[in-house]
Amino acid sequence: MNMRTPEIMFQSNRQIDPPVTDTPQDALTDDTMDDPAEDNAQNSGRLMLCIKTPGMADMVSRALGQDDGVAVEAPHCSLAELADDAAFTVAHYDILVLDIAPDDHAEMQALHDLRARASDRTRFLAITPEALTLAVARLLMEAGIDEVRR
Repeated sequence: MNMRTPEIMFQSNRQIDPPVTDTPQDALTDDTMDDPAEDNAQNSGRLMLCIKTPGMADMVSRALGQDDGVAVEAPHCSLAELADDAAFTVAHYDILVLDIAPDDHAEMQALHDLRARASDRTRFLAITPEALTLAVARLLMEAGIDEVRR
């Protein structure tokens, strides 16, 4: 017997109205609409990738960098080197994506150091080559990681 799942399509007659603003259209000038500093202040996200495999870091950087609202940096250095760099200011970034091994004490110490220098708005995301068990996730989250992925 051939069972087929019925396809359900939704159709709406509702029209979407354009956004309402207090500023008349003719009052908007080219200099206010095309100001990159204003755009960056409103839409910018700063992302730092610290991924051990340079090819992977470059690929992710290119993909995320296609979004005009995201500035991506991907230095070719270890997590420990990044934490030891006195010129590196963690608080300038919205998101840090870290390739981290929870059993590497130097990397875990670097994570603690970076977290201590971060602002409240900075989010730390970890990718790990290890099996993502509850114990590994808990260890990373206790060390300051906001989200863990394998």
